Amino acid sequence: MKLKNIKSVFYIGSGNSGIDLFCSLLDNLDEIVIIPFSLKVYELIKKDTYKKKDIKKLIKVIINSKLKNLSLEKKNNKHFFNIETTQNNKFFEWEIFKNTLRKNIRNIELNRKNIIKLIYASYAAAAGKNLNKVKYFFIDATYNDYTIDIIKDFQKEVSFLFLMRDPRDNFLSLTKHFYNLHHTNYPFRYLYKNLYDHIILYNLACSYQAYFFLKKNNFNPFIFKFDEVSQNSKSLLKKFCKFYRLKFKNSLTATTYLGQKIWHQSSYGNYVSGVSKKRVARYKSDLNIFNIALIEKIFEKTLKEFNYKFYIKNIYFKNFLFLLSYIYPLNNEIYPSSNIIKQKSLGIKNNFFFKIFKYLFYLTRNLILFFYNRLLNNFKYYFIRL
Repeated sequence: MKLKNIKSVFYIGSGNSGIDLFCSLLDNLDEIVIIPFSLKVYELIKKDTYKKKDIKKLIKVIINSKLKNLSLEKKNNKHFFNIETTQNNKFFEWEIFKNTLRKNIRNIELNRKNIIKLIYASYAAAAGKNLNKVKYFFIDATYNDYTIDIIKDFQKEVSFLFLMRDPRDNFLSLTKHFYNLHHTNYPFRYLYKNLYDHIILYNLACSYQAYFFLKKNNFNPFIFKFDEVSQNSKSLLKKFCKFYRLKFKNSLTATTYLGQKIWHQSSYGNYVSGVSKKRVARYKSDLNIFNIALIEKIFEKTLKEFNYKFYIKNIYFKNFLFLLSYIYPLNNEIYPSSNIIKQKSLGIKNNFFFKIFKYLFYLTRNLILFFYNRLLNNFKYYFIRL
C-alpha cells in the first residue's frame, strides 16, 4: 500500500466549530479521505513509536475506537447517521476496514505517522475510495492542542486547516450541547465537574492558542469559517478547492456520508442538513449581555484576527459588564433542563416524583457549585487574553 504521495492535512478547532459539517461537505471529493466524525487520533495513538509485539494491542485499540460505530451498518441494513434512504444505499464495509488494517500494519514502520495514515487508508478502502485518486488525508486534531506533536511526527509533509466559528456562537453552541446532553452544566458522569472549564479553557482557548502558534511559526493554515460557509457555501468551497488544487463541483455544497444525503443533530436538539444562515449570530438573541461581554473581552484578539464585529462597542461599558459578569450566572448555569421531567425513561427513572427529586437535586447542586466557582474557580477565565 503506497501512501507516500498522499499529503496529510490536520484540521484543528474547538468542539462545535462545525466539525461534522466540514467532514460531510468534503465527503463527496474523490481526492480527499476524511472520517465523518472527530476520531481524536492523537488520543488513540498515544506513543511516538511501537514495537512488533504491540501490533495486536494496537489493532484492538483502533477497532474499538469510535470507528466501531460504523461496524454494524451493513449487518443491520441501517446507517450510523440519519440518511435519506434510497434503493441503492451504500454502507461502510467494516470487514474490509479490519482486513486492510491487519494486512498492512505488519509491513510499515510502527511510528505514529504511519499508523495514522494506515487508519485513513483502511477507512478509504472500506468507504469505496480509490487510493490512486486520493491526494489528501484530512486528519482530525480538534478539541486539544497537539500541534507540536503533529509537526514533530509529520515534519515537512504536514499542513493545517483551522475550523473557525464566531467565539460567541461557539460558546453558546457548546453550552447548549452539554445542557441538552446532560440536563445540567455540572453533571456527575462527566470528566469535568465544571463544564465551563471544559468550554472556555479546553475548547475555545486551547484551539485559538494553537492557531496563533501556527501563524507565528509560518504554517499559515487555511481558514474554514463556519459563518462564511453557512452564508455563502459556494464561495468558500471554491476558495478551498483553489487552495488545495482540486476541481470544484456543485455537489460539494451538500452534506453527505458515502455520497448520501445526511442529517446531523444540532446543539439545539433538532436535525439539520446542508448549510443554513439561521445558524449564524444566534448569540445576539440567545446569550445574555454579561456572557457576551465575557467572551468579547477574553477573546478580543481572536475576534479582531478573524474580522468579527463587536456587539458591545463602547469599551468602558464592556469593561463594566465584564466585571459584573463574574457574579452573573453563565448560560444555563443555575436551572437544570426541563427535559429531566419531559423525557421518557425506563423503570423508576420514569416516575414523576423521581424526576422532580432529580430536578431539585440538580438545582441545589448547581446553586452550591455556582457560589463555589465564584469564590475559588472562575477568576482564571478573567486572565485569559486570546
